[in-house]
Amino acid sequence: MKKKGIYKEHIDNDYVTEIEQTYQAEADDFLNSIDIDSALEGVDINVNEQKLIWPDGSQLTIDESASKIKSSTGFDIQRIKGTIIAWLEMGFIPKGLNQKEMIIFEKKIQAWVSDYF
Repeated sequence: MKKKGIYKEHIDNDYVTEIEQTYQAEADDFLNSIDIDSALEGVDINVNEQKLIWPDGSQLTIDESASKIKSSTGFDIQRIKGTIIAWLEMGFIPKGLNQKEMIIFEKKIQAWVSDYF
């Protein structure tokens, strides 16, 4: 018969529960991000006015857009704002810009979102 040494035969249930909750929270955050990204489909931006242009024609700030998404999803407002900012920085791709214009565009995006950091 093999000795068990100093190791326990079972795992602490509280620890397992904590791990499960952590993974569930991360999964929920990921799924919420997908839902928020879906809500942004069809949205354009006016980088000079710092507005998101919604398919219904409304032009909203990041805060107003986050409130709009929250009203239909119930997600955490800070999480929504973070996802919108990430979308502005990495997900939104303007059409028809040359390399120089794209650099200017990216600088304007950074100036726009810098207020949120």
